[in-house]
Amino acid sequence: MSRSSFDASRTAQLRAVGTTFLARRPLIVAPTMGCFYALLVASGAPRRQLTVLAVGFTVMLALFVYEALRGRRRAISERWLFVSLTATTVGITFGCALTGALRSPILPLLFAPVVVTFSAFGRGWRSLVAFSELVLMLGALALLPRGFPFAEVPYPYDAAMSVCATAAALLLLHAGVTSLSDAYLQTGRELHRTREQVLAESLTYRRSAELLGARLAHEIKNPLLAIKALTQLFARGAAASADDKSAERLEVVQQEIERVEQILADYVAFTRPLGELALQDVELGALCRDAVALCSPHAELRGIVVEVDAPAAIEIRADRGRLADALLNLLRNALDASEDGATVRVLLRASDGADDGGAEIVIEDHGGGMDAETISRAGTPYYSTRDGGSGLGLALARAALARHGGELSLSSEPGVGTRARVTLPRRPASS
Repeated sequence: MSRSSFDASRTAQLRAVGTTFLARRPLIVAPTMGCFYALLVASGAPRRQLTVLAVGFTVMLALFVYEALRGRRRAISERWLFVSLTATTVGITFGCALTGALRSPILPLLFAPVVVTFSAFGRGWRSLVAFSELVLMLGALALLPRGFPFAEVPYPYDAAMSVCATAAALLLLHAGVTSLSDAYLQTGRELHRTREQVLAESLTYRRSAELLGARLAHEIKNPLLAIKALTQLFARGAAASADDKSAERLEVVQQEIERVEQILADYVAFTRPLGELALQDVELGALCRDAVALCSPHAELRGIVVEVDAPAAIEIRADRGRLADALLNLLRNALDASEDGATVRVLLRASDGADDGGAEIVIEDHGGGMDAETISRAGTPYYSTRDGGSGLGLALARAALARHGGELSLSSEPGVGTRARVTLPRRPASS
């Protein structure tokens, strides 16, 4: 849900709750005013005071009833709710001034419209206006001389009016604040439902896109194999006829075809979920040497020397196929990053300070290296600094190693090279 949608939902909820609050308010205020008037009559209040209060109570109640009836036809606006609460504060202040100012027994009522304003409008300017108005009204009451314009309500009638005013204030706060709280909770629930719906739609779209991509990769694979076979035949013919220029061009075509094959293989592997590991005892020294042997044709073609320091004594429990794929991807990245005639090193050793038989594999190249920003994004699918690269190889390697409970860390320096460090436990934690 966007911010504009959230604001629209919040406004709609506020209008609905405000309308309900104004509809209920006369039901609370009418008996409260009746109680006040009866207690004032019983206290022997002067006729002039009773008359002024009767007019004031009647006008205020009439306005409240009008709002309630208007709300039946259409929801009130935020502006209307704010003006109504502000006017209510002024009206209650008038009643306090006629019944003892700051010593008035109806003073607790003064806080009800202000607190409802705070709850409805939060930290906006309307709440600031309501606070300023309350301070101003209290200050005005404090300036009134004691006993002006009428004497204070005598005991015990003032105590009874205070109880009545407090109860009415609590009822008004309950009607306003709890309803607003429910409205915000409803808005939050709508936001959560919208979020869940968007996530579900995104997941469906992603699965559809992955399925389409996998099918596309599968359909491309067969004609690509045919093209590769024909190219190899043409290359043999060019070599037999001593046509060096054609042979060289066909060799470039074969390399590009192999690169496309690798990209397709990486994509299919990336979109295929990782299943259960087929665990077995894996001798890491042999695994490293096998990976180097598979990459040796590409390395020899470019004059790259791959040095292997892999003792045969280190053995772990792992899925040999997935681990081999991860090492091959890391080694290919190192070869691709290296200049022709450079050296790539593969080092295998027991993990430093580890008692569980874990191992560490380091692959170092002396290529162009990466800066800090590139390092932070390395392994992100479809992000690559190499022309034609997909970024899937490193992502697959990291996922396979994590599945084994291992980790992959990269350190690099521009112009110096990159160091990929793989740490593996003696056995995956899930086993």
